[in-house]
Amino acid sequence: MCATVAMTDIAAFYQTRQTDDFDDDRLNKVLHEAIAVNPRSALDIGCGRGTLLRRLQQSCPACDLFGVEISAPSAAEAAALGVRVFAASIADGLPLPDGSMQLVIMGEVIEHLFDPDAALDEIKRVLAPGGTLILTTPNLASWSNRLLLLAGIQPFFTETSTRKKYGRVFAALGNRNPMVEGHLRIYTKRALVELIEDIGFRIRRVRGACFDKMLGIAPAAPFERMFSNVTGLASNLIVVADKPAV
Repeated sequence: MCATVAMTDIAAFYQTRQTDDFDDDRLNKVLHEAIAVNPRSALDIGCGRGTLLRRLQQSCPACDLFGVEISAPSAAEAAALGVRVFAASIADGLPLPDGSMQLVIMGEVIEHLFDPDAALDEIKRVLAPGGTLILTTPNLASWSNRLLLLAGIQPFFTETSTRKKYGRVFAALGNRNPMVEGHLRIYTKRALVELIEDIGFRIRRVRGACFDKMLGIAPAAPFERMFSNVTGLASNLIVVADKPAV
C-alpha cells in the first residue's frame, strides 16, 4: 500500500521521541497559565512521562489530574505519579465524559495530528462550559524560519521525510538528523487562531515562547529571547482559549 506512514506503528515511533523532560521557557509559561486557571480537574494530552503533570500536582494539589499518552512506557511512568493516565491516542477519542474537565493542555501535539479538527472537537466536548484550553505548537513564521527561507534552507519544525531531516546545511540546524519528530502540520499564528476559533473556542490570548535549540546557538540566543516577546515571530506559540459558557 502507498500509505506507508499510516501502516507504521505510531506508538512505537513515539516511544523513542520523548521530549517532555526539559525545564524550558515553553513549559514554564504553560505551567503559569495552568496555575492561573486554578482548575479542579485537568487533562494533559501528550503528557509524556508526566513532567507537566508532576509540577501541576505540586502547585494545585486539590486538582484531579488526567493524562493521555500514546507511548505505553511513558504513560506508565506518568501514572506512577498517582494520576490517571490513558495509554491512547487522541485520534481514537478521549475516554472522558462530556463537560468533565475544567482545563485541557495540549502541548506540542497538534502538529503531529492527521486530523487536528477532530481532536479539537473532542477537546471541546470534554471541556466544561467556560473551561480553558492551553495549546502550544511551533510557529512556521518564526523569525529564524523567515531567515532560513530567504537562504533557501528548510525551515525548523518542518519535515520532508519519515527517516531524516533534509534541506538543512549545518549540524546545528539538524542536517540529516535521523531523529525526525513526525510533524505533519505546522502553523502560523493566524492559521492557528483561525482554526481554534472555527471549532468554537474564544481566544483569550496568544503568547510566544523560546525554542530550546535556538538558545543553544550562541549568536542566535539573544534574538530568540527578544522575539519570544513578539508573538508572530516567536519560535513557539502558546494559545489560551475558552469554551464559551453558553
